[in-house]
Amino acid sequence: TSNGLPNNIVSSVVEDDANNVWIGTGAGIYRISHSDLLKTLANPKIPIVCKLMSEAKTLPESATVFGGQHAVLAHDGELWFATSEGVMNVDTHQSEIVPSVFPVCIESVAFNGQPPVSLLRGGPWSSATATNPVPYQAPVDLRSLEVHFTALSFASPKEIYFRHRLEGFDPDWVDDAGVRSAHYGRLPSGHYRFLVAARNPDGNWQAGKPFEFIVPTHVYYQPWAILLYVLSAIAVVAGIVRMVSHRRLRSALARLEQQQVLERERMRIARDLHDEMGSKLTKISFLSEHAQVAPESTGPIGHKLESIAQTSRELLKTMDEIVWVVNPRNDTLENLVAYLSHYAVEYFQNTNIECEMHLPPEIPLHALSSEIRHNLFLTFEETLNNVLKHAAASKAKVEMTANSLEFQLTVTDNGKGFEAPALLAGGGASRGGRGGNGLRNMRQRLLAVGGKCLVASQPGVGTTVTLCIPLAKQNCK
Repeated sequence: TSNGLPNNIVSSVVEDDANNVWIGTGAGIYRISHSDLLKTLANPKIPIVCKLMSEAKTLPESATVFGGQHAVLAHDGELWFATSEGVMNVDTHQSEIVPSVFPVCIESVAFNGQPPVSLLRGGPWSSATATNPVPYQAPVDLRSLEVHFTALSFASPKEIYFRHRLEGFDPDWVDDAGVRSAHYGRLPSGHYRFLVAARNPDGNWQAGKPFEFIVPTHVYYQPWAILLYVLSAIAVVAGIVRMVSHRRLRSALARLEQQQVLERERMRIARDLHDEMGSKLTKISFLSEHAQVAPESTGPIGHKLESIAQTSRELLKTMDEIVWVVNPRNDTLENLVAYLSHYAVEYFQNTNIECEMHLPPEIPLHALSSEIRHNLFLTFEETLNNVLKHAAASKAKVEMTANSLEFQLTVTDNGKGFEAPALLAGGGASRGGRGGNGLRNMRQRLLAVGGKCLVASQPGVGTTVTLCIPLAKQNCK
């Protein structure tokens, strides 16, 4: 059998006129064609192809072969075999019998373990009685499917081979090893077609009529339901977006209202400072200056009156600066540039220092908080004060540049200069009047609003102070 023989015991071997070899075994009478025999003799690895010609057994039940001739080729070309049931004659001159055609039928189907539905003629649902059968409607929730099929053959019914395929589920044919039924689990919704085919050992595949059925789609998977889900999701998302946008709008309105209240309060404070304290300080300065011209205001009293007048003038100047910072109408970059340039010109007006001013040709529209304006102004004022008191300079240049990212203010003098390595490195070393707390405070004020203060100086070549504040959400370069 390892070489292709049907049985390990061969009782007879005979050759017909066409040089085909016939063998008798306990499994029946087989024929080996001459060409197949030559292939096997040339290459022993190729198994012998044996074709079953008859199921007549040529061995007794004891499977013991006794002496004598069990097969013979007659003079007329016919073959004679001694079988366990008598003598069998084979006429090799006649053609082989064409395998019979037999019907292949699907007997029944069962859904979800329910009683089977007959598919034979006369059953509750039969494809044989309809010219164009309508696909069977399976249950929506199809959890199991069992199909039984058969083939009506009276020649050798036990040796019929079956195969089946469920189109829409099975990728290829499935061979059935002696089982005349097919089982499936849960099937998704869709259109299916069950096919079955059968054949004899030496015959061709013969197909039966297919069984078509449809597994309906669940209600919540229907197109209208999916459309409803999509519309509901869109409505929910739109509602959430609307709710979030309304909440953000209310929050923005609340912040705007709070900002307006704060600006009104700043306006009131600025107006009160200007009207109340300004008028009183102006009155004090006027009275003290008027008292100085009186004859009795000489001596120590005159010096005191001069001190009062000077103090009142300084207070008026400081109050004007505070009013400018507090007033919300000045919260723009344009007003900042205008105020700083005007302040620098007035600061050096009655001094020996010549002030050269360079303003940007275009000033972007940008809002600045009072904190940024206040810190930048104090730093700028401290820079001008250092030029006037410590630089011993004859000329100062104030240059302002602005773009969409930053505003930069540079003050350059031609004074005596100084060394400030510790300050440039981030330290606070004191070196004379210009390297002490003043420069450190300048740097800290701008750092508090995200800006930078850079000092470049060497003895004998003057000093350059660069003040930078960011206009975008990033630090100055």
